[in-house]
Amino acid sequence: MQQHRSNTVLPPLWRLCLLLVTLLGLSSTALAVPLDELYQAQITVQDKSQKERRRAESEGLKAVLVKISGNSKTVNNPQIAAAVKSPGGYVSEFSYQSRVGEDGSRQVVADVSYSPAMVDQLLARTGRPIWPADRPELLVWLVVDQVGEGRSHVSPDSMPEAYKQLQLCAASRGQPLQQPLLDLEDHLTLSARDAWAFDRTALVAAARRYKVQQWTVLRFYETSSGQFRGTVQVEAGAHSGLENINAPSLNELIRKGVDIAVDRVAAGATFIRQHTAEEFALLLENIDSFDDYQAAIELLSELKMVRSVRVASAVGDHLDLRLTIDGGAPGLLRILNRNKRLEPLVSLDNPGAASRFRWR
Repeated sequence: MQQHRSNTVLPPLWRLCLLLVTLLGLSSTALAVPLDELYQAQITVQDKSQKERRRAESEGLKAVLVKISGNSKTVNNPQIAAAVKSPGGYVSEFSYQSRVGEDGSRQVVADVSYSPAMVDQLLARTGRPIWPADRPELLVWLVVDQVGEGRSHVSPDSMPEAYKQLQLCAASRGQPLQQPLLDLEDHLTLSARDAWAFDRTALVAAARRYKVQQWTVLRFYETSSGQFRGTVQVEAGAHSGLENINAPSLNELIRKGVDIAVDRVAAGATFIRQHTAEEFALLLENIDSFDDYQAAIELLSELKMVRSVRVASAVGDHLDLRLTIDGGAPGLLRILNRNKRLEPLVSLDNPGAASRFRWR
């Protein structure tokens, strides 16, 4: 491999540490350290009986499996369904808390945490996908058509319950949301009429302001019989699409819309853990201190797709790393390209090289 020279004068201790790391061939095993809440669930229970505890553990495991897999239909798998009926082996912590409901009544809530390793193993064993915790925000536009008022953007002020349901549903899927400001600039860029018509030019321009790659529009109206009908347009790369939905209530309609959108967004970012892994070469530049080295190794080791990280060589401020990964290089590159600490570079002697990054 071609060596890269650096004008940076590194402290002797840093150079010695890197030399020792290289000579020893240090390998850092990747640990599953996702966002804590992805493996947690809160389930309202009627009492603290064993029957209600088992129900809470089952419902919680179902919710966690959907969050981690990124697919609302994951629990339809027979092996997954069987595990949900006997969830005890997946529970790592269980506790109760009391809180006040929206109607002012006292509620008992079961806080259930599940073992990341056990959950991941179940998904791998059944060939289900895994959605890493590094999830980009989803920009959501809600548009309503009301009798006598016409079409308008939905805001937290105009329909607070709808927005609350949107946030709850997104949180239940582990999907970060980007809420549009709905200020003058938004209205000039994307009128309610254009959003309702799914005008792609206007939608792309509106999304550009928020610097997001994924966005969705949920338009809806209430029928004379009190039913709700809507259409969801999702922009998620190769998984983009449009679907019609209907429901007996607005909350249920929003839940269906969120599931459709998140399923499509996650489909482009999940991976399936294989029995055999592959090696991925990664060159990091601008590693000019031992703190940088430790931070970079820790960042890479914590990625769910990465099984292990090994230092092949260290020259100047360049680290040549070998990663053992699941799910293929394209998926890992998507994650690396989104990380704020990594700046993708193009090699002058190899313009196709996609595994070269600058640490920042």
